[in-house]
Amino acid sequence: MFKSLKRKPDFGDWLDMGIAAGWILYPTCSTHDWTPMKQEEMAEFDAGFDPCIPVIRMIEEGENPNDYRLY
Repeated sequence: MFKSLKRKPDFGDWLDMGIAAGWILYPTCSTHDWTPMKQEEMAEFDAGFDPCIPVIRMIEEGENPNDYRLY
């Protein structure tokens, strides 16, 4: 996919390739959207457990990572 680009690939290119390849899900908002879960995770959640679902936060170019904190 990247070989056809006439410029250096950026994050959007990488994301599109990952979605097309099936190893990245479409981005969702952890505040406003439901986090995608497998059936097993949903069953755990429904049973009162708290399955760990890793999420990463993307930092925009030019932003300072130190401006972010966990509440």
